[in-house]
Amino acid sequence: MDGVLAVHKPRGMTSHDVVWKLRRILGTKKIGHTGTLDPDVDGVLVVCIGRATKLVQFMEHAHKVYHAEAVLGVATTTEDLSGEVVEMLPVPVGCFDEAMVQQVLADFVGVSKQVPPMYSAVKVNGRKLYEYARNGVEVERPERSIEIFSLVYNADSLKFADERGYFEFDIESAKGLYVRTLCVDIGAKLGFPAAMADLQRTASGQFTLDDCVTLEQIEAGDYVLTAMADIDLGLPEFIVDELLAERIGVGSVFTVDELIDAPNEPFAVLNEHRQLLAVYQPHPEKPGKFKPVRVFS
Repeated sequence: MDGVLAVHKPRGMTSHDVVWKLRRILGTKKIGHTGTLDPDVDGVLVVCIGRATKLVQFMEHAHKVYHAEAVLGVATTTEDLSGEVVEMLPVPVGCFDEAMVQQVLADFVGVSKQVPPMYSAVKVNGRKLYEYARNGVEVERPERSIEIFSLVYNADSLKFADERGYFEFDIESAKGLYVRTLCVDIGAKLGFPAAMADLQRTASGQFTLDDCVTLEQIEAGDYVLTAMADIDLGLPEFIVDELLAERIGVGSVFTVDELIDAPNEPFAVLNEHRQLLAVYQPHPEKPGKFKPVRVFS
């Protein structure tokens, strides 16, 4: 069993819980996912099965899309509503409007820096940040580069209730963004403590919520795997004949004369039947040659 499956992860389960359950249902240990979702978040969790687990290192960099709700007027230890409240500030009705929210959101589009939250799996001095946080220790966290491609306010979602302000927005980003921290930073620009009230991942790479199946559907056998060759790795494709395919399958190094017209960047290699064989790249130490990054045989 080799292929890729988009699972609708339910709230209340960790991404590892989903993988563990799939291993039991499908009867294989060779399962991995392409990007963790927090337990309180639902949505698209892409899992790779069998030989397709070798795709994870390429697929985990795919763009992610989220639907989020921010709440202003409260800050918590975890930067979402599951944590302990550490600050509250009443938000007067009408103290900011939709135009102001849209302007602030626009400021975050592009490449910027973000400090990861204490409750995260980022490692500092060999320990995960949440391990420090659970012991009541706060450590200095290095800034990380993030990239947001689009940040769109959901029209008419702004509301004020119980001395708090709420609004919803959609984000498309590269790997590494913490939406919880983004909500905190958005709130700071509007002048209030803030947290993430809700989050759903609506797309990961080529897969959307419409492509997802539930764990119940998988257990009932109601699913279809996406073939490895049908996965968009975001790489140029290069098709080889049967003779070259045999050598690709054992990870041979090639010269530019053997792979004429191959791109001068990492590329996916397929056989004449469009089966994904490997990912190759120009050899970093031997000009004029190509070496395998990963072979999928």
